[in-house]
Amino acid sequence: MKRVSVSITTNGVCGTEITINGKVLDGVREFHFSQKAGELPQLSVSLRATDVVANGTEVYESNHLEKNGGCIDVI
Repeated sequence: MKRVSVSITTNGVCGTEITINGKVLDGVREFHFSQKAGELPQLSVSLRATDVVANGTEVYESNHLEKNGGCIDVI
């Protein structure tokens, strides 16, 4: 697995910026950073998703997106 570089910077209460592999994430609503003893750190990010294209074997129903505040949970 390729190593991922994550940077979280802030200039106070507002203005937090998350960068992954040198690319700034736009539309971040919230994030949670956690780490359990003996495990790798985990970053969960909620993004504003206005134009969603999902390619794959699962189909996301529009009513699921509305119920979930426009968010798709990626695991």
